[in-house]
Amino acid sequence: MGCDIHGFLEVRKNGKWEVFEENIFPLYGDKKCSAPFQWRSYNMFSFLAGVRNTSHVPHINFTEGFPKDSEYLNEEVEEEWWSSYWTEPPVLIDTRGKGILEDYNYHSFCHVYLKDLVDFDYDKTFLDKHGTIKTFREFLGEGFFDMIEVMKEIGNTEDVRFIYWFDN
Repeated sequence: MGCDIHGFLEVRKNGKWEVFEENIFPLYGDKKCSAPFQWRSYNMFSFLAGVRNTSHVPHINFTEGFPKDSEYLNEEVEEEWWSSYWTEPPVLIDTRGKGILEDYNYHSFCHVYLKDLVDFDYDKTFLDKHGTIKTFREFLGEGFFDMIEVMKEIGNTEDVRFIYWFDN
């Protein structure tokens, strides 16, 4: 069974966090989306959240859980939300964040600020479980850093954050 990442960016404007909706991040081919890191990479997942960390890479300093001040996640919604596509009937949820948190398929809810991604020393080395010494840069690959460069164009590093979670 595979694991995938889900998430979105928020940008702080006039003291409020707003969802970033412009499709500027490369997805595949000519397609673009509004969030970074939207491909399956267990190396990236292990670095961003310790998920599928078979290499035993130290992860970045992320914050567990969703931010409390997210306008998008706290937005009231009235819709049926499927907690489990196979076993549970739909339930009425009151906020978008609650719907995500209560979905049995989702786990490892996190967020990280662009500042933490930019300030990290990717030239540091670590010893993986196979006894190989690698830099974080080698481990994560070029695509990871392409996303950070695009994120830097959006706003100040303290005013951009990535909110994300995983499914299995």
